[in-house]
Amino acid sequence: MAQRKHKVPEEIQRFWALLDMSIDAHWRHLNTRRDGATDMTIEALMLSLRRGPEALSRPDTLNRLAQLSERQLLEVMTRLQNLKPEIAPVWTREQLEILVAVRRKL
Repeated sequence: MAQRKHKVPEEIQRFWALLDMSIDAHWRHLNTRRDGATDMTIEALMLSLRRGPEALSRPDTLNRLAQLSERQLLEVMTRLQNLKPEIAPVWTREQLEILVAVRRKL
């Protein structure tokens, strides 16, 4: 009797490929998104934006802002409107409009 060859599912092939990756490669794989900024980038951006719109003059803040998808930009704007007063001032509508205008130019 001839043995049948089984095709290995793609999920298993991807898993085996991940096993061959270095720790650095795993880190890059897990922290690279194709649809916007990584979670760490968003958190760093939020930390910068606690300073208020003045943070939009900093190159690191602009770099992080440029990486956001449209969905992520809306999430950041929502978070800026929901800041706790003891953490940082809530962003006004005018300040959010500045944020959007700056983002469009990037």
